[in-house]
Amino acid sequence: MKIIQIKSSIGLTSGLKGVLRSLKLGKIGEFVEYTTDQLNSALLGRIRAIKHVLKIEGDVKILNHKKKAAKKVLTAKVEKEIKEPKVSKKKSEVSSKTVAEKAVQGSVKKVAKKEKESK
Repeated sequence: MKIIQIKSSIGLTSGLKGVLRSLKLGKIGEFVEYTTDQLNSALLGRIRAIKHVLKIEGDVKILNHKKKAAKKVLTAKVEKEIKEPKVSKKKSEVSSKTVAEKAVQGSVKKVAKKEKESK
């Protein structure tokens, strides 16, 4: 995977400038090459943080793959919470609605409200 800096670091926050330095970049046109063995989640996270400044050549699917895998894990946890209601430890009673159900219900109400306003 070849990473080329195509935009200036002017206007970036100091944290993002640090990310550029950690990738051994700093000037427009500089590039770094990584093999698939060198890529880990920390490096991919740094690349994702400043991808608007970079041009990535090679296997770009790796960047998207990790993000999608994380989303799958998160959605699986939410689905599990909806299916299995939480038991409160104090009263040993099953809670009527989990946090995930409340969030879904809130978003449904917002959509319904927007539809009413648009009519």
